[in-house]
Amino acid sequence: MKRRGFITLAGGALAWATAARAQQVKRVSRIGLFLPPPRNSEVDAFLVALRGLGWVEGENVHVEYRDADGDDNRLPALAAELVALGVDVLVTATFPGVLAAHRATTTIPTVMIVGPDLVTLGLAASMAHPGGNITGQTFFLTELAAKRLEVLASIAPSMTRAGVLMQRGTPLNNGTMNAMTNAARAMKVELRPIELDIPGDLDNALRHCCPRPQVVPCCSHKETPWTPSIRALS
Repeated sequence: MKRRGFITLAGGALAWATAARAQQVKRVSRIGLFLPPPRNSEVDAFLVALRGLGWVEGENVHVEYRDADGDDNRLPALAAELVALGVDVLVTATFPGVLAAHRATTTIPTVMIVGPDLVTLGLAASMAHPGGNITGQTFFLTELAAKRLEVLASIAPSMTRAGVLMQRGTPLNNGTMNAMTNAARAMKVELRPIELDIPGDLDNALRHCCPRPQVVPCCSHKETPWTPSIRALS
């Protein structure tokens, strides 16, 4: 989905949430935006795109922004804080953000910038008609994880062992490993799952799980605390 499509979703959700109040005195609607990383250019781009759709910060909309400063454990508290403020729409990203939003509210419209397969997680009825209060862009992690392994094999044809980095406790881990295992079997590559907390001790995990792995595909679409160590392996 293109960025304009996502912004349209957010704007549409906002219009839906405020329609019932249309007969009231003009009010400023509020979007609760909470993200794992610190504020970056994506937030500014979000505000610019909202303006293009007629939602102007300080005039007819106010964005309550929170960031977890890279600590996913803070997301539930941030989501609960925004819900308590009575925002009209929640906007978030990644699996921890979507899960935090789901636990905080099942009524406030929630848009994910990018996140997991909601159907697989049981948070949506289907991709076409999700139902519930969550919609947005999905990141097909399981399919892409298998494809990443194929790409790595083309880069390192002598690869016989690969470590698979995953965030501990993520419900998508089993599906990711199943998809990658099928691809690895065809390529005669041995997979070693490496589950880490964020932040986690990558170097120690590698020593205990798979000494000197030839390739370590990281099953994440974002910069993580593991990234510097992964680069050092290359």
